[in-house]
Amino acid sequence: MTDVHAHDADAHADPAPANTSRHYGVSTSQIVAPMVIYEIPFEPADSADWHVDISTDGRRNFDSRQAALAFARESAKAREVKSGVTACICIQGGDGRWRSFDPQLDPIVPGADILG
Repeated sequence: MTDVHAHDADAHADPAPANTSRHYGVSTSQIVAPMVIYEIPFEPADSADWHVDISTDGRRNFDSRQAALAFARESAKAREVKSGVTACICIQGGDGRWRSFDPQLDPIVPGADILG
């Protein structure tokens, strides 16, 4: 399985630390363009702002991680309904690992058919 790596220079205003590799449970064979990826890190960008990096729209800032997650969930669900675009929400855990979820926040397991 080939993992999706979402740390392209074009996708983020702030590059990921060198020791952070984002491997999602989504294989490239499961992705059909267009797909929107929402990324929510474990730590805030600074002491006050949490952010969501959106592969198509850049970064959005929030007052809390819960607000960032709520935004990603609602935005991903709305995109899928309005335009039929597949969305994936990737959340970094306290252990540093990135985990993938669909817009209903159901886990995406490796090898699962995320396109229905």
